[in-house]
Amino acid sequence: MSGIPKPGNGSPAASAGLWQSVSTFVRRHRGAAYAIGAVAVFATAGGIYHVKQQKAARKGTKARKAEKETPEKKKVEEEPESSKTEGDEGEDEKVEDSSKGSDVTAESAAAAAAAKKKKKNKKKLKNKKSGDSTAEKIATEESVKSMSKEERSKLATELKTLGNKAYGQKEYANAIDFYSQAITCSHDPIFFSNRAACYAAIGDFEQVVKDTTEALKLDPTYVKALNRRSSAYEQLEKLDDALMDSTVSCVFDGFANESMTATVERLLKKVAEKKAVALMAGRPPKLPAASFIQTYLDSFRPQSKPNFNEEYEGDRILSSAYDALDKGDYQLAYDQAKKAVTVACSSPPISARAYNLIGTFKFVSGDSKGSMDEFNEAINLDSSFIQPYVRLSAAYLDENDHDSMWNVLKKAESVNDKDSDLYYHRAQVHFVSGEFAEAIADYNKSIALDDSFIYSYIQLGVAQYKIQALNQSMKTFEDCKKKFPGCSEVYNYFGEILLDQQKFAEAVENFDRAISIEKRERLTIMSAMPLINKALAVFQWKKDIKQAESLCRQALSADPDCDIAIASMAQFLLQQGKAQEALSYFEQSAQLARTEAEMVNAFSYAEATRTQIALTEKYPQLVGRLSQSM
Repeated sequence: MSGIPKPGNGSPAASAGLWQSVSTFVRRHRGAAYAIGAVAVFATAGGIYHVKQQKAARKGTKARKAEKETPEKKKVEEEPESSKTEGDEGEDEKVEDSSKGSDVTAESAAAAAAAKKKKKNKKKLKNKKSGDSTAEKIATEESVKSMSKEERSKLATELKTLGNKAYGQKEYANAIDFYSQAITCSHDPIFFSNRAACYAAIGDFEQVVKDTTEALKLDPTYVKALNRRSSAYEQLEKLDDALMDSTVSCVFDGFANESMTATVERLLKKVAEKKAVALMAGRPPKLPAASFIQTYLDSFRPQSKPNFNEEYEGDRILSSAYDALDKGDYQLAYDQAKKAVTVACSSPPISARAYNLIGTFKFVSGDSKGSMDEFNEAINLDSSFIQPYVRLSAAYLDENDHDSMWNVLKKAESVNDKDSDLYYHRAQVHFVSGEFAEAIADYNKSIALDDSFIYSYIQLGVAQYKIQALNQSMKTFEDCKKKFPGCSEVYNYFGEILLDQQKFAEAVENFDRAISIEKRERLTIMSAMPLINKALAVFQWKKDIKQAESLCRQALSADPDCDIAIASMAQFLLQQGKAQEALSYFEQSAQLARTEAEMVNAFSYAEATRTQIALTEKYPQLVGRLSQSM
């Protein structure tokens, strides 16, 4: 809801799977922030805002460093372990930590140079064949045939000790030879895993996969072998396999190992980024869902249609663009606006409207940088036209250029300090930045200049709620109800305030009122939000997952492309164990995403779901442990 979300607070994602620690719903205005990881993208009646989120405190410095790691920065040279007996637990622990990579970063020039040198040395080692070994041939297939079981075991232990010593001296060819001889004596999973560590040190990751796979055949619960194989798969760019092994390792450890949990999250992001890049490259530019565009346009007060001169072709074309805009035919409106600037218009202010419209469609499509040129051209043609200033400032915010954003807003205020939209959108910037006192001041200024815009009141009430001025917030919403009695939005957002306070019955009553008004007044794409909010409310209140799912389906019927409805539906399905169906919704969300960053978010959910499906199929014995871990 408008700035009040709490991750995992009654969300269907609360026990849905791997994404539990990063999943959150953030709902603002008549849109949503679909958040995963570090960035939330707000599609709101107040604009589109990208907001950085703090990582969970429990992650600490280690998790942040782990996220920065690249395969090249990981500690590759692992100590092989001596045994899996209880007497060697201390050494096992030491080796296990080493095999999972260290929290090493290369932020300084010296560290970067060292990493480059290590990579060069590793390439040399890779070219050194294991046949270069000078190790003594102690055990051969012929010689061990005549040995007793006890003699083979004793000799294997001695050979492993020699292998460990050679490894410690970085004599990898000798170490490989000794471990191979140990394997000849006994097919112990440790011997295969130790030999895999040697192959990892010389960069032979195909052989690492072979040896760790043999180790896991002998002991499917061998976590260290899983971790080593996962690292090798990642080096080989077999990211799905790497993700699977890391996930299985985490399940065995009960998700208690923060380093491996961070590895899972990093691999999820890496897989998602790869798929997002491929999708963006193969997808022609397109406008986002109509509900997304309408949400953004509704964040500005309605303006009268310009006085077009029909004698000019540019004016006639732009007039048709405005007509298409009113009808919700946004693609036609965009096309006509682009066409209008190629022919003569009656005046610079008319041309400015065309460029402003083009910039708007570029902006909502995720092309913030491209939109800047259009907005600047609109300002050059008509410096008194405030709307392109406001939208240009949002584009700068989208690019994280705060200095330019504030400069544009200051310039706009110097041009016209009586524009109510200017103060409303400046308030929105303060709001998403957590500057609620400043936001309240600007919402009030916006209302003083024009008291007919409902969202100024709604956001004022929410900002007051955020600073715990509950009485003021309640009064603002009650006054808003009286001033806009037939408007569903006020009941929807007041319901969210009540839901945040866990006043479930009152919240549902307000959502029902909003739904009733929507059905009576109009059946539009905006009918979805109160339905989704009611779904979340009945789930938190009564744990009625079936009703929640039914309400989500109604929301999707009202607006099939509503991103928050799609995400909510996926989460409710996951809660019921319908992972395959949930996966289809996450993939649909990726297809609807405007930008590569939003695709990464959606694909992260999708890949987490896909991995969980594959895990339950490949490791059915882990299903119980997975549910306990979550």
